[in-house]
Amino acid sequence: MAARTWRIVPPAALALLLTGPAAQRPGWAGSPRMSADVSQTEGRVILERAMRAHGGREAWLHKEDASFSTTWTHYRNGKPVTSSRFVVKFPTGPGPVSVIIETEENGKAVLMGVSGGRSWFIVGDERHEDLDSLKANRAFVRRAHALLALPFRLDDASYTLKHDGEQMKAGVWVDRVKVSHGLEPTTLYLFDKESGRLVGMGSDVADPPTAMVSEYLDFDTVDGIVIPRTHVFDHVDPVTGGRTRALTVSVDSVTFRNHFPPGVFEPPPAR
Repeated sequence: MAARTWRIVPPAALALLLTGPAAQRPGWAGSPRMSADVSQTEGRVILERAMRAHGGREAWLHKEDASFSTTWTHYRNGKPVTSSRFVVKFPTGPGPVSVIIETEENGKAVLMGVSGGRSWFIVGDERHEDLDSLKANRAFVRRAHALLALPFRLDDASYTLKHDGEQMKAGVWVDRVKVSHGLEPTTLYLFDKESGRLVGMGSDVADPPTAMVSEYLDFDTVDGIVIPRTHVFDHVDPVTGGRTRALTVSVDSVTFRNHFPPGVFEPPPAR
């Protein structure tokens, strides 16, 4: 793998740029059907159904913690160019997000983490504490956490969920739900109307299309929890609606109830 500088902000594939009302675009069967009223109540109903479809709220909370390995493959002009592996660990309980990610780069151990409002980023013995590094680290950690923690992570009163109508996606009707949280950009999630599962983020039937869309694929059940084994991100041409692969994320081994000691999700003390 070619040497990289960890200070660089993670690829734009991680920043899903979202837009407003749906409109028919080329390559899609059928046209979007908008709800008569955009309702937070409907958004919560869709989330409740999604949590049941993914294994159930209580089953998720009883897992206590989760760990999984994941491979991120980045593309250029639609072709894979680099690949990185990470181990992600986090508690499944409610409250502020706590996550750590372990990997290796150029022979050095890399530790990234967030715990509530705190964030840390350590490469070998060097801490990166400049604002750009910490912001990039926090965005990446949250995206990795979402691979397994969604849709359960949205079960929090601090999240606002609004049903934004329906659309036909690859021959399947999906519910569009706009999710906002604090100062974070509003995110659009897509839920399969038949199964209830979370099946993607962003939309290329928006007007104009979102710059990035993603899909969850290859669903599997691990200890009663339904997870996507593959998550793909595509760039969308704002004129034609055509898609070009930007990133593929695979979820490999998954374990629950690892009984991590509480201190594992705290920032390591400075040396």
